[in-house]
Amino acid sequence: MITIIKNLLRKSTESFSSNHAKFLSSANESRQVSENQQSTKTTPPRYQLHPRLEIRQDGDTRVLIDNRNGSITSCNKTAWSILSSLLNGTTRDQITETLCQEFHVSCEQAETDISSFFNHLNSMGCLQEVD
Repeated sequence: MITIIKNLLRKSTESFSSNHAKFLSSANESRQVSENQQSTKTTPPRYQLHPRLEIRQDGDTRVLIDNRNGSITSCNKTAWSILSSLLNGTTRDQITETLCQEFHVSCEQAETDISSFFNHLNSMGCLQEVD
């Protein structure tokens, strides 16, 4: 009887070890796939102005021109700084850093201003994400 129990325990332990190894291997593969997906998502998106838009400055007057409908919008210094950054494509973090340095505001304030301005640009179809 003891021999039978020992043999059963040995078989179940071997089976457990084999299943445990398979489980760990599967878990490691899943973790690696998840980490790879996260690493591709960590690249922040870049934004730029729609090609139909241009910005112009004449002295202290700064304007955003929409060549599709002919509208002209005047810009304050903050908007001008953001629009200038968006000409060649940039990330929100880069714009935040620029605003913090130029206007000596907190990162939180800069991010709030950028979010508000991006919402406005998106509503007008003026902002696009680039690769």
